[in-house]
Amino acid sequence: MEFRMKKSMLVVCSFILISFTGINDFELSKSAWKKVEKSMNDLWPGFPVDTVGIGAPEGLDIKKMYQLQHEQAALGYMVFGDAPSRYDRFDFMIIYDMDFNILNTNILVYRENYGGEISSKRWLGQFEGKNYKDKFKLDDDIVGISGATMSCRIASEKFKRITVKLHEMKVQGKY
Repeated sequence: MEFRMKKSMLVVCSFILISFTGINDFELSKSAWKKVEKSMNDLWPGFPVDTVGIGAPEGLDIKKMYQLQHEQAALGYMVFGDAPSRYDRFDFMIIYDMDFNILNTNILVYRENYGGEISSKRWLGQFEGKNYKDKFKLDDDIVGISGATMSCRIASEKFKRITVKLHEMKVQGKY
């Protein structure tokens, strides 16, 4: 009897923890979090980076947003979102500096059999250093990937929209 009660309490506590840790029901797997941690360690090696949840600002099509800090000094922002691919959706992350210049992008989860090449560091590296002024046009500014044209186009357009919107919010004094 006591074992069943403990097991029931564990299930209830786990449900409560899971339901309050995600913003907008957007959760990441352990492998996705490892990609996030690696990206942050590549950008800021040798010291811990704290994340302060901001939520998902209204009018911005993302799932989560964090301010990144080291010893309470602001380093930048990290956003998580998802976008449609041909038949499913993929999850992504963008890390910005304080002026919303892109420092890093990552495709965290790609759920289709074809087009997963957009997860490559080489392709994603094309976005590093871009900001709201830059064009993100596929085949002009961003080199596409054969067999992943739709995912490349969607990712490029989504990254551009988010970057422009964040810059507009900064100009309005929201960040």
